[in-house]
Amino acid sequence: MSEILLQTIVEKLESLEIAVLKPPITNKEEALQQSLLKEVECFQAEITKLPGRFSENEEKLNKLLESVNALNSKLIEPIQGTKSIAQMVEKGNMEIKRLIEISLKKIQSDNMKVFLESDAKKWIVVLLIALVLLTYLYNFGSHWLESHK
Repeated sequence: MSEILLQTIVEKLESLEIAVLKPPITNKEEALQQSLLKEVECFQAEITKLPGRFSENEEKLNKLLESVNALNSKLIEPIQGTKSIAQMVEKGNMEIKRLIEISLKKIQSDNMKVFLESDAKKWIVVLLIALVLLTYLYNFGSHWLESHK
């Protein structure tokens, strides 16, 4: 497409050059035509250099596109790697939920059974003995005071 555009521009410039090369009528017009002819020749030289520049830019653009594609592939690989980590975390969460459900469904132990298996029974025995002793001490003390009056 750029070559067709360049060819069209060159043809237009050649037609302009032909129009400029008509026989001069005066010296001023001849000088003007000569300067226009030089400008057209410079413009044609610049236009002929454009396809080379286009190809250079196309090469640079292709290299840039390859670099972007390589970067995209590097970015996609870690994302795919994290999917396995996410799956492992999800499996761990499922296992934790399962263990919680199992522990909640476990038959609750009888409170008396738990009490008998714990160290609290020793304290209950000590407190009961202390209560009985204090009761007898109170009764003995109150009868002793009444008898000594």
